Parts: sequence; structure tokens; C-alpha cells
Amino acid sequence: MKYTVLVREVHISHIAVEAESEAAALEQVNAFGSDAGEGEIYCEYSHTLDTDTWTVEKTNEGKATDG
Repeated sequence: MKYTVLVREVHISHIAVEAESEAAALEQVNAFGSDAGEGEIYCEYSHTLDTDTWTVEKTNEGKATDG
């Protein structure tokens, strides 16, 4: 039997925006996410969450799936 393990990870998105203040920059990204300003410049790995947050699923036909 094959299984797919869904590992929960945290990433940090770097998003460039033009704004009048830090608060305005935060508001833009909060409202538009990675579509704000110039968009996401890059995504940086931070850490993996504890294994109790992970999920295991049986795969179809004994083959691992891509997610």
C-alpha cells in the first residue's frame, strides 16, 4: 500500500509594494496578498510544523500522487 503524507510547512512571502508608510504597505498586502504591488518577489522556507498537524492519505492504485 502506498500513502501520501501532507507535511505542513510555513513559508515567508517577500512582496514589494509602493506605499506612504509601513502601515499602508501592510494594508495593501493584507487586502491583495501576493497580487499587491510588484507581486511576490520570492518565497522563503521558514519551518515545518509538528507531525501532529500532518495528514496521511491512501493513494489510488498503489501509486503516489503529486498532491
